[in-house]
Amino acid sequence: MYVQKFESETLDGALKDIKRELGPDAIILKTVSNKGIKGAFKKSKIEITAAISEKNISQKSKVDKVLNDDEKESFYNSESQHISKMIKQFDNEPQNQQVSDGYGKISLNKSANIIPSDKKTSSSSLDSFLAGTKKTIESTPHLKKEQTFSLPSTHDNIDKINELEQTIFALKSEFAEFVKPDPVGIQHLMTTLRSYKISEAYIRTLVKKAMFELKKEDQNDHLHVFEFALREMLEVIKTEMPLFSSANIGPSITVFISDIPCGQSSMGYKIAALKKDVAIVRFRNKRNGRFNLTETVFGVNVYEVESISDVVAKCGNLVDEGKTVFVDYKIEGNEFNDTKRFLDGMRRAFSSIEVLATLSSLHSEQISRNFLSKYQNLLNGSVVSFVDSCVDFGALFNLSESFPALPYKFFGTGKVIPEDIESATAERILDGIFNL
Repeated sequence: MYVQKFESETLDGALKDIKRELGPDAIILKTVSNKGIKGAFKKSKIEITAAISEKNISQKSKVDKVLNDDEKESFYNSESQHISKMIKQFDNEPQNQQVSDGYGKISLNKSANIIPSDKKTSSSSLDSFLAGTKKTIESTPHLKKEQTFSLPSTHDNIDKINELEQTIFALKSEFAEFVKPDPVGIQHLMTTLRSYKISEAYIRTLVKKAMFELKKEDQNDHLHVFEFALREMLEVIKTEMPLFSSANIGPSITVFISDIPCGQSSMGYKIAALKKDVAIVRFRNKRNGRFNLTETVFGVNVYEVESISDVVAKCGNLVDEGKTVFVDYKIEGNEFNDTKRFLDGMRRAFSSIEVLATLSSLHSEQISRNFLSKYQNLLNGSVVSFVDSCVDFGALFNLSESFPALPYKFFGTGKVIPEDIESATAERILDGIFNL
């Protein structure tokens, strides 16, 4: 925005100066009347602040460049509407001569001062103050080109558009050939796995392998693709027998750890009921009390201790007696370093020891994933409780796929002792996913 002040003894004279200097599109920002001191020492003057956009001042400067003084006088005495039309038309015509920036570089960023509401403000249109006389522009030969231009021919443009459309069509055909839709069997498999909440990363990996190994006709066969997926998923799920089930190890120690309620203590009692010469060591918990029906009915020996040192000492005594020991260790607010020190100490003290994470199939996948991510370097595997009530076997598959170094050891599958403990198998998980 270009801003300039004009002074004149009369309003009419000031507006004429604005029309000549800034053009008919100028906007009146402020008017001030200076009447002098009681009219004795200074003549009355009108001061007007006007502004015009950079684009309009640039257009006007091009016209001023080709007019002499007499032509300017005649041109700017015409009506404002006619002047504005001729300036814009002249700016749209091609010029052979490079036009300088003119007023366009003068005070472009100067801010406009708006007078207070109690000051007299003029209209924003020059024609409301000055009614110019309609004059012809016959004496201005440079501006006589008024209706002489016409639109260029469009034949060249039409040819270019047709050529561009042909190029786009060819690119679309090549892209469609390159990115073909997946075969029907593959699409059906992807939809099925997503419905069972199998991770998207594994689905992409499985599909890539199927597209590489299967023939094209087999990729469209639902059953063939499904059988291929079952074989691949069976290899992903890692399972092992727990250490305490090995006949050649002798007395061993199994530490079950968890950080939230997941049926861990009940799992320990159920396992102990299946084996002879088994003892359970756990920290004293005043909330649960001392009595447990399992201890009475099945004769399970349960020892409650107060500290970690008591756990190590009691486990040592029981192993010397030839007993298999289950340690029920609940983290419950203990820091990671405390748990790590405890497990490192147990491993230094005993050679036959296994640390298993207790997961619940009733918990969300994210809860189990967070726990395994935090303690995976301290674990030898995991067990899962409440598998008989699981509604999301896809979560168990995803955990096995994400943590291959932590195989499933066994599952808890009910409330009836001892039929509620079973060996962990990949078939059990796939059966839960696909209802085989």
